[in-house]
Amino acid sequence: MCPDVLQFLTYMAGRTQRVALGSMVVVLPWHDPMRVAEQISMLDNISGGRMILGLGRGRARSSSRASVCPWTRAASASWNRRG
Repeated sequence: MCPDVLQFLTYMAGRTQRVALGSMVVVLPWHDPMRVAEQISMLDNISGGRMILGLGRGRARSSSRASVCPWTRAASASWNRRG
């Protein structure tokens, strides 16, 4: 487990040249969305497009308490984007 996976992957991007860099899942309700967008942009730039990004809403209903999007709406939005 890594406290800030995008920061760790950005470090690894600077230390490697060919390895694909994957985040598994960044749970968006746990982070500031604008900050996540900035980190993803920086990582993609530094890695030269080697990153594999996974975004999620979290599994527990409590994950979305701080989120702008209600749990039921987030569930339907994430389901619609799979196909």
